[in-house]
Amino acid sequence: MQLDDLTADLLDATIRRALRHGGDFAEVYVEDRRSLGLSLEDRRVERAAGGRESGFGVRLTSGDRTYYSYSDDVSEADLQRAAELRLLDLPEVIIRLQSTNFRASPEVIRALLEQNAGRKK
Repeated sequence: MQLDDLTADLLDATIRRALRHGGDFAEVYVEDRRSLGLSLEDRRVERAAGGRESGFGVRLTSGDRTYYSYSDDVSEADLQRAAELRLLDLPEVIIRLQSTNFRASPEVIRALLEQNAGRKK
């Protein structure tokens, strides 16, 4: 499935499926990013590299909790799975990551939590 194949009906069905978990709000966001990098030397192109990243995420809020799911494979089946199964509680994930070797600056963690709280208002 291509990103262009995503219809309003399919995205609406994904949101309704996510809300079946008892959430107050759900949304789907889709990303399609293309990049091109050129390495120049003496005004000549020495290297060119490009790529494309695409995917989607489902966000569900329920009370004071926010859950996320994502995939870089854009398919109807993955949209359905994301709405049903792979929802992550962001504050809980951060707490668990802090007990591992994973490191992120306190400012990044604080910004994520503040952004998460701000979206609920």
